[in-house]
Amino acid sequence: GGVVSQTRIQVCNCCSFSKSPGGGGPARCCAVCVQPAAAAQRSPGACVRAWQLLSDMAAKKAGSRLEVEIERCRSECQWDRIHELVKQLSAKLISNDDMAELLLGEAKLEQYLKDNPLKQGTSPRGPRPKLTDVRKHLTAALDRGNLKSDLMQEANMIMAKLDYVEGDYKEALGIYSRVGLDDIPLAASPPYKLRMIAEAYSTKGLCLEKLPTSSSTNSLHVDRDQEIITCYEKAGDIALLYLQEVERVQTANIQNRSPKPGPAAPDQEMSFFLETGLQRAHVLYFKNGNLTRGVGRFREILSAVEPGPHRTCG
Repeated sequence: GGVVSQTRIQVCNCCSFSKSPGGGGPARCCAVCVQPAAAAQRSPGACVRAWQLLSDMAAKKAGSRLEVEIERCRSECQWDRIHELVKQLSAKLISNDDMAELLLGEAKLEQYLKDNPLKQGTSPRGPRPKLTDVRKHLTAALDRGNLKSDLMQEANMIMAKLDYVEGDYKEALGIYSRVGLDDIPLAASPPYKLRMIAEAYSTKGLCLEKLPTSSSTNSLHVDRDQEIITCYEKAGDIALLYLQEVERVQTANIQNRSPKPGPAAPDQEMSFFLETGLQRAHVLYFKNGNLTRGVGRFREILSAVEPGPHRTCG
């Protein structure tokens, strides 16, 4: 309350800004100040609380837009944009620091793999000096334990991927065992999460191939071979789901695009891990002499992949 006319409050005692009956005046004056005269009965701090509420709502809306943009960039592998978005994220809430660590760790690892692509048949060995920051970011995010469970899963999957790149296959397998890949739901997962899970299965298969079996028993070798193939089959199936989801989202964005076209993200090559997941299962079937299963798997992949370019991660 303050000075009241027949229908409108003219001056707010709480924020001391004038408001004309016509609705003019400083924009900062809160919504309570221009309510009908009955609003004058509110407590002196009412308009301040209302202004704070409106400010909080605006901040949440801005935060939501930022989260959507981060998700889009992760799905489209625009890692250079992540650094800029992380600065905006960290400026909002201190609690977002762990999320920022996760995002920076992921972006720097993916950029490294883009600049130093892995090749089929090679075995990564030893720590990479350029990846020191990646491990620092991920370790900080994981050790503090403030991330939600789904984000902890993401940070662990990125860490396992880093372990593979540095040749620590046993540690990577230990992480996958703790995470429980089979328990991560695929339904309603954003594209970036589908890609992450597909690559995790592919990386697990690669790690199992690199490590020797602890027994010479033939049956155990057969079981190990089947476990490896199963990893690649799951990786391939989820990779196809990822490609379909990316295509669906891109089609929807094109249909909803404003008349003024925005900048298009550059096309990117298939990642080493997705490519391995799509190709390795039928290769192993052929290698093990199971031509029927190999041909069947190969046909499944061909029938699922439609002609035309897909925007995937390099």
